[in-house]
Amino acid sequence: MIARIRSPRAMALSALLLGAAMLYLYWPTLAWLGRQWLGGGVFSNQARDWSHGPIVIVLFAYLMWRRRKVFSTPRPSLAGLALVLASIGGGTWLYLAGFSSRAPYLSAYSLIIASLGVLWLLFGLSVARHLAGAWLLLPLAVPFPATEWGVTPFLARIVAAASAPLASLAGTPVVRDGTFVSVGRYEYVVEPLCSGFNFIMALLALALPLLYLRGASLKALGLSLLWVPVLGLLAKTLLVSTVLVLTPRLGQDAALVMYHRWLGIPFYLAGLGLVGALVSLGGKHTPVVRGWVSGAGRRGTQSADRCSGEALR
Repeated sequence: MIARIRSPRAMALSALLLGAAMLYLYWPTLAWLGRQWLGGGVFSNQARDWSHGPIVIVLFAYLMWRRRKVFSTPRPSLAGLALVLASIGGGTWLYLAGFSSRAPYLSAYSLIIASLGVLWLLFGLSVARHLAGAWLLLPLAVPFPATEWGVTPFLARIVAAASAPLASLAGTPVVRDGTFVSVGRYEYVVEPLCSGFNFIMALLALALPLLYLRGASLKALGLSLLWVPVLGLLAKTLLVSTVLVLTPRLGQDAALVMYHRWLGIPFYLAGLGLVGALVSLGGKHTPVVRGWVSGAGRRGTQSADRCSGEALR
């Protein structure tokens, strides 16, 4: 039976059947993801711009292409079938829970888990472990209610608390009350939509592939989920404090124009450069195509700083 599974024709047929079954089962989930990525978000009062989602998928496909040689030696193991079924079963439970509770992001997470289980089933544990680092990238493409979970309000409070004293150090009179920041007669509100959450997600979407391509371990990839958000939050704090410093000099309208149109990309690229510098300190060097770093940086910044109104939204 194992020999038949390992034959190229059987592998291709198995992959085709499983792929068709998952496409049929997860078609509503994929359609929901497409609407989210194209700007049709359904979550209210939160950071819902996930236009960086397609970039994550492209980077994931590139990582799979770079590691395509591992697919040439499939080692399906019936001994690990129980764990594979548990993985797929867990994904199915999330799928049902997502639709029963109107939480489609749970269904998207189940797709990630189930697809990893299918990879394990078809190619074996060694291949699944080898590619598990790339799978860590996929959750970044799944929108989730960050405001309802309290993530973006928490980050907004941090940005407001840190940017006000930084602006004061630059000689700008700033008064802060929670997330409300006053600069003379001008007032701002650091709202959840401008908490830096999408800024952080866009940085992670590029940092994880860079680490993976440099041969980072799963432990190093996991640790990046801690230090990359810190750098992203720092960059966002510096961006907001810069706007506060510019306000009494240029006026609120001009400062907001600078914030929305001109300052986001330089600060994002600065954060990306710092991430790249830290990544270069460890791991082996693997060439990375420069094109997607700059292109994804511009696209990621659009999702990180698409705000409106007189507040920092």
